[in-house]
Amino acid sequence: CNNSKYECSSYIEIMCRLFDDDNFDMFIDNNAKDYGFDSSFIVLLNQLRNMLNNYIEKNSDIEIITDPKWIKIALHAKKIICLWDKKYGSI
Repeated sequence: CNNSKYECSSYIEIMCRLFDDDNFDMFIDNNAKDYGFDSSFIVLLNQLRNMLNNYIEKNSDIEIITDPKWIKIALHAKKIICLWDKKYGSI
């Protein structure tokens, strides 16, 4: 799975895009099931949301992208994107 369609320039931009622009919370809580996503996939989305909400922002973007906790988040997000492509079609 290799999807580089979307790029963001900073941690703040990622968080604002996901939670403000893309309404990630509303999607998980209200729309995912209606769109046909199964409960195991919604669990993965909830896990990602929890990981993001519990992440403590570092002082710089380089500290964030090299942080083992952020790398774990990125790998979890990649797993979701790959599963989405496989089960539900490409984004």
